[in-house]
Amino acid sequence: MGRVYHSGILSPGASYEVTESFELPIDLAGEYYVTVVNTTNSMVIEKVEDNNEGVAGNSSNITLSPVADLVVATVDAPISAISGQLFDVTWTVRNAGAGEGSGAWRDVFYLSRDQIFDPSNDVYVGFVNHSSGLSADSSYTKTTSLSIPTGLSGPFYVFVRTNSGAQVYERGAEANNLGYDGNSVSVILPEPVDLVAGTIVVPPSGVPGGSVTISYTGAASFPVKVAA
Repeated sequence: MGRVYHSGILSPGASYEVTESFELPIDLAGEYYVTVVNTTNSMVIEKVEDNNEGVAGNSSNITLSPVADLVVATVDAPISAISGQLFDVTWTVRNAGAGEGSGAWRDVFYLSRDQIFDPSNDVYVGFVNHSSGLSADSSYTKTTSLSIPTGLSGPFYVFVRTNSGAQVYERGAEANNLGYDGNSVSVILPEPVDLVAGTIVVPPSGVPGGSVTISYTGAASFPVKVAA
């Protein structure tokens, strides 16, 4: 569990007393006895070495410490969005554990063709950092704008995964770190743009080696939908 180094001289019949704090393994639980082993690494010659180990007369009952349990409680995405443009997502993360979620972590976002999360096939669209921790039985709600990759179209489900890099220890309770909006987002392709050259105006004359001013106009032509 730990070591304490002692340096100096210990006279015959003398002793020394040490008080030290140690950090217990986070998942340690049960009845344990504390054992102290005095080891000299052959730096001190002892006539007898079989008494270098001592055990506490009483055991210590160690119970598991409370940890955080981060849950994606809700995800709210729009019913439609345009490929290559931004759309807003609102989500809520709650700490359902008995311990504080301290430090910082990352909430990541994916677009999925179905309601089964598969990071190897789903489309990653961004992340948001959370850096203020989250106490037990508390939550935060945020809204962010994400960009849909150009060319993507069709229905997609928006997934949010909190604590994506496991920065917060949850003692195996990571299955609820994922949530999604049960309603899909209809991603549509934007209307194509057709740039059309307009009027070009050039001067009637010019001087070789000199400069001339040329003006022109441009316009964007959009297809017109005609109802059947």
